[in-house]
Amino acid sequence: MSKYKQILIHSSFLILYIFYSELHGLITNPHRKIFIVSQVIYYSGLVWVFYFTFFSLIKNYFAKKNVLMFMFVLLFSFFIFCLIEYQRFGLRHLYAPHTPTPYPFEIKRFLTIYFFDFILYTIYGAIFWFLEHLREIEKEKITLLKKNHDAEIRFLRTKLNIPITLKIFNNLYNQAKIQSKPLAESILSLSELIQFSEHNVHNFLINLEEEIKYTHIFINLNQQRFNEKLLINFKSEGDLSTYRIPHLCILTLVENAFKHGNLKLAPLDILIKAENNSLFVSLKNMKHTAKISNSTGIGLENLKRRLYLLLENRFTLETSADETFFYTVLTVEKL
Repeated sequence: MSKYKQILIHSSFLILYIFYSELHGLITNPHRKIFIVSQVIYYSGLVWVFYFTFFSLIKNYFAKKNVLMFMFVLLFSFFIFCLIEYQRFGLRHLYAPHTPTPYPFEIKRFLTIYFFDFILYTIYGAIFWFLEHLREIEKEKITLLKKNHDAEIRFLRTKLNIPITLKIFNNLYNQAKIQSKPLAESILSLSELIQFSEHNVHNFLINLEEEIKYTHIFINLNQQRFNEKLLINFKSEGDLSTYRIPHLCILTLVENAFKHGNLKLAPLDILIKAENNSLFVSLKNMKHTAKISNSTGIGLENLKRRLYLLLENRFTLETSADETFFYTVLTVEKL
């Protein structure tokens, strides 16, 4: 939704609400006097509460489960709202100098009256944010489905027939094992890796142990490619048997480290740890000083987008770097 369309919808809702409120007030109290300045101040405070909740409060604190900051900012918002609404009393001598005050100003009465309005418009802002959030998620899912559809069409146009490809690998394996057993084992591993990638392409979530198994195959193939000169530390902790993760998730992170890391000078440290119903995957590799050719993989950004669409807020993927090393940490809640 464009910003102008969003403003139009919100403005229309606000105008309709103001019209309804004022009409309802006149019907219930026909002798009620309307002071424009007073009403402008009143609705300005409500607009503040609504948009502060919509653009900041829910997104930056509630959605991130920062309870203490959420409560603090909520109280701050109420304080600002009260300051705005207090001007109705402070400026009353300007816009209604000859009209008696219906009741003397009392802080307890003031807070009681406006606390209900504050809570109501905070809820309105939260509801609008959640509706907008759900709409954005649905839009991203539709976009991803369209991209997957287009990618599948391109793939079907260009791909080799996988069963035939696997038969070719099997034939190469049978011939190679006569000449060289290590070469034959490499061909078999590559065949298994292709089969894993192809057969699970439509499975969004797979067993973690299966993902780890084929990640090891990927690592071993690259070790053979570099004559066992790559430095790699692969460590796992905890019970990993009950976890499921997106297909090729860990393998993509390892592939990225292979492409952009210097694994001959410093080891690639991989840790997969299950703890407190969460899975932690961390990688540390030395940065490559040479210029790296463009990657043909899905990349970290696309991986993060795919994780978001599959897991929503049940994961975090964080990257950082210093002068020497690059760090990646993936955290996934148990599904």
